[in-house]
Amino acid sequence: MKSRVVLTAGLLFAAACSSPSPDSTATSSSASGAPTPATDPDRDADLDGVPDLWEDGRVTVTLPSGKTRELDLKGMGGSSRHKDIYVWLSWMEGEKDRCPGHQPAPTAFPRVKSAFADAPVAANADGQKGIRLHVIPATSGVRHQEFLGTTNANGDYVWQEYDNIRNAEFPVSLTGRFHYGLLAHRLGNIATTSGTARTIPGKEFVVSLGDDQSDPDYLQGTFMHELGHTMGLAVS
Repeated sequence: MKSRVVLTAGLLFAAACSSPSPDSTATSSSASGAPTPATDPDRDADLDGVPDLWEDGRVTVTLPSGKTRELDLKGMGGSSRHKDIYVWLSWMEGEKDRCPGHQPAPTAFPRVKSAFADAPVAANADGQKGIRLHVIPATSGVRHQEFLGTTNANGDYVWQEYDNIRNAEFPVSLTGRFHYGLLAHRLGNIATTSGTARTIPGKEFVVSLGDDQSDPDYLQGTFMHELGHTMGLAVS
């Protein structure tokens, strides 16, 4: 049975995204040659886990294949003065005429983004409330699998097949900074579930809707449900 998920983001921001310190937006210079706030590659004024230099411009990442991809985070609406969440999203291809595949539409998650934008987070340096959610789909799909992974004798999901996909798709430089999600077909031995998060909290999750992709609210609700788990929310 499908479960409807209320789209609310009021509690979804992890402790790592707490309020900036009072002097977090100040600039300084260093006669010793140490990085200043404007050039420090690790500076993160809004404490959302993503460096300011990335959010106020572009960053080029290297894919596991060796190819590169430029991400225009500023062009996406990212900012070092506003809390942002970035999700790198892989997706499974279809299977001939039977399964259309799981590639998300460019505008697949409007209600989720609106829910985050309306979250009662007032500690942004730009004076605006909320959190900006940015979903970055992979440019190509991964091979279709009817069932992804399996479970062990204790009924716990075994993540090895998921890991194989992540390791082939997700840039290592984004680990710990971006979330990683996979739009799969079904999960092995627990095919009736619509998704799962790897850990609560964490950074990784799967959405597995099978052939049922006709309802955009089902996709958005499941996506937000599993993303919420990665940010520390339990089912209740």
